[in-house]
Amino acid sequence: MTPNQIGFATLLKKEVMRFWSVLGQTVTAPVITALLYLLVFAQAMKGRAPVYGTIGYTEFLVPGLIMMTVIQNAFANTSSSLIQSKVMGNLVFLQMAPLGPWEWFGAYSIAALVRTVLGASARLVAVLPFVHLPVHQPLDLFAVFVLASST
Repeated sequence: MTPNQIGFATLLKKEVMRFWSVLGQTVTAPVITALLYLLVFAQAMKGRAPVYGTIGYTEFLVPGLIMMTVIQNAFANTSSSLIQSKVMGNLVFLQMAPLGPWEWFGAYSIAALVRTVLGASARLVAVLPFVHLPVHQPLDLFAVFVLASST
């Protein structure tokens, strides 16, 4: 392994372990939020907002909630990590490591993707008892997760 590969793997592990240590905030809070959104909006808007044909309002709402998780987790992971590193004063140590911009981008993006997939999957599992959501194109769904989490 080259120094760049070791540095990349170390930064990736650091980022994953950072949000893994607060798993309750990473997974439990978004699940509770999704269930509250589902309860409030599905009950308040049921029958009042026309959707497409046979699609109910709840089925229309859940993919938006999951995508909201994807975007929020992708942003929260990278931004909070960089700000936390700056405030704690250890960002300078990261800058001295033999890492190029692509290793930084890759480590932060992959860590954000892991957090995104974990949070979105937890939300999906939590709402499945209430909503029938068939996934017709799982690879396309994963591609959207990847693209949204690396922005």
